[in-house]
Amino acid sequence: MSAIQYIAIWGLAAIFSAVVAAFLAGFKRRNPSAWAAWCFLIPPAVLLLALLPKNTGPLPPRPPMDDDDSDRELF
Repeated sequence: MSAIQYIAIWGLAAIFSAVVAAFLAGFKRRNPSAWAAWCFLIPPAVLLLALLPKNTGPLPPRPPMDDDDSDRELF
């Protein structure tokens, strides 16, 4: 196999791993976007997510995209 084939296989594995991690993290009450990003960069990390127990506590509040928006008044 050539290097391009290895890169293509790794890319497909990374995309598949990110999608699986997003769904699995949502099921386990964890942050889906963070887990999808980490599993895209390191595809075997989805195995770590699969081994983690389900989060039973409340979900932490999501911070705003821009910290200035939460402090600013509209008018």
